[in-house]
Amino acid sequence: MQAQEQQLPSVRNSSAEVIEAMGLGTSEGTSTGRKLNYFLSAQIDENDDSPFIQFVTQDPLHIWSLSPQEASTLSQELAEVTALLKRINQEKCATPDLSMYQTIIDNETVLAMQKATK
Repeated sequence: MQAQEQQLPSVRNSSAEVIEAMGLGTSEGTSTGRKLNYFLSAQIDENDDSPFIQFVTQDPLHIWSLSPQEASTLSQELAEVTALLKRINQEKCATPDLSMYQTIIDNETVLAMQKATK
């Protein structure tokens, strides 16, 4: 999977609405957004006997109804983003392979590392 840059939709909200949405000033809010406090429940629609997943967030309380396909798509997208973040973290923590580089030294002072030429 290659990382794709996605742009957030353009939304026009007041500063107060953004502060409320992110939960700033609350115990659940951070500078990157609210912590997700949720529960999921498998349900059957009484009207047509179709299955759905009830996705409920608390503080603020929101209740979503997801079809099995929507839940599957959301699950796949979360897994892809999680895998990408794991790869980014591994790359940040990995020891770089310097075997393809040569060190340029002048009077015992390392001046640079450059890719070795054949």
